[in-house]
Amino acid sequence: MKTYYAYILINHTNTTFYIGVTNNINRRILEHQSGGVPGFTQKYHLKKLIYLEESANIIDAIAREKQLKNWHRDWKINLIKSLNPSLNDLSYQAVKALSCPAKNDLPCQTKNDLPCHAEFISASDLAISPDPETSSG
Repeated sequence: MKTYYAYILINHTNTTFYIGVTNNINRRILEHQSGGVPGFTQKYHLKKLIYLEESANIIDAIAREKQLKNWHRDWKINLIKSLNPSLNDLSYQAVKALSCPAKNDLPCQTKNDLPCHAEFISASDLAISPDPETSSG
C-alpha cells in the first residue's frame, strides 16, 4: 500500500510556511533542501521540515493540504507546536543516511551536506500523526 504525506516546511527565520503533498517524502525533502527545484520554496529558502502527516490515499492527503493552506497562521502554528513545540527540523530525525556504494560503505554527502543516498522513516516512527479533532474525513 502506498503512503502519501502532507507536510509543512518553514524558512530559517521561522516566518514563511510552505504546505505540500507528496507520495515520496524522502525525494521531496531532498529536492527542497538542495534548492534544485525553482519556485516558492527556493525563493524563500524553505528547507526545514516542521510537520508531517501520513495518509493512506492521495485524495485525503490533498484534502488535508488544502485544509491546512486555508487555516489562519495561528491555527497552523498551534497544530505544529502541539507535536513539535521547538520547531525542530524533523527531516534530520526522519532521514537515515545509507552507506554509499561509491565510497566503500562510508556515509556519503552531497555538497549541501545532505545524504546522496537516504531513506526516511515513517511519520509514525516520529510520533507524528494526524490530529483526530482537526483531520478531514
